Amino acid sequence: FSVTIYNETITVRGSFVVSVDETANTAAYSNTNLITTVSSVAGQYVMKDGTYNVTFGTTNITYTSGTGLIYLTDYGRTLWQISQPLVFSLYTNTFTSGKIIYTGAANSSIIATYSSTGVQVEVDADGDGAYEGLNTYNWSYFQ
Repeated sequence: FSVTIYNETITVRGSFVVSVDETANTAAYSNTNLITTVSSVAGQYVMKDGTYNVTFGTTNITYTSGTGLIYLTDYGRTLWQISQPLVFSLYTNTFTSGKIIYTGAANSSIIATYSSTGVQVEVDADGDGAYEGLNTYNWSYFQ
């Protein structure tokens, strides 16, 4: 399928499965080779073998677990894993807590820790386990 928003066309193709348990207010998602192309960006974005589990609340959505591979044709690949549940607020439209670890080449990694005020990003560029960089971004930075 394709969607055009503000003169930007996003095309998604591939296979994915969503299983919903309405009684428990949960869902499970999995995909293999879900390919996304954005008209203004060269190359493609591929989510490969991704899975995550979601719980729906009245005020938030919680991504309780997840893992997968993200591949950018022009830049390479990274593995991602939810290490602490991600909580998305339906009132503020932002993540209010949680943590994702991204691991790339030579065991380099980024830890993204989400809070109600923004996201803290730690970078281990050389893969030695010591984080050389730390930046914090308020949600207003992304708007």
